[in-house]
Amino acid sequence: MPNTVTFTILVDGPCNEGMGSEARCVFETMTEEGAEPNVYTYNALMGGYCLNNQMDEAQKVLDIMVGKGYAPAVHSNNILTNGNCKRRRLDEAKRLLSEMSEKELTPDTVTYSTLMQGFCQVGRPQEALNLFNEMCSSGLLPNLMTYLKLLDGFRGVSNSCYSYGMGISQSIQPSDVYHHINSF
Repeated sequence: MPNTVTFTILVDGPCNEGMGSEARCVFETMTEEGAEPNVYTYNALMGGYCLNNQMDEAQKVLDIMVGKGYAPAVHSNNILTNGNCKRRRLDEAKRLLSEMSEKELTPDTVTYSTLMQGFCQVGRPQEALNLFNEMCSSGLLPNLMTYLKLLDGFRGVSNSCYSYGMGISQSIQPSDVYHHINSF
């Protein structure tokens, strides 16, 4: 009989291909066979629902996971945050950020960068800047992707935001860029 790791891989595959109903069938077979889903299984299923624009279903999976006694990791919230940002549901994504502190989860650079990109994409660069400042004041260091998302978001916006973005770009180290280019 397949174990949890095997079933998680079998759930993740269809999720990554946008085949949510197939992934759900595998998930149901998993539980029927007595294999216990873990955080990775739930995260894979949430990611699949997000990919298929089924944010309510993704949230239900998170709720089921918590109901089963699993504490969601930051990555679990980042999956939902990313899904909501891609669907332009930024108020929902921002709510998730607020709820993280209530759940004693510390947002990471990915959390903030995802939100910043979402706000930039809908023409709200000032909110992206506010998030950048919040992230930095909480002690998190921006990475190259954070800078790239902000700079991309500042194109075509007001001069003050663009100037601020150019100022941010001065703190990018050439070694960061080199490392990023070589990671492909």
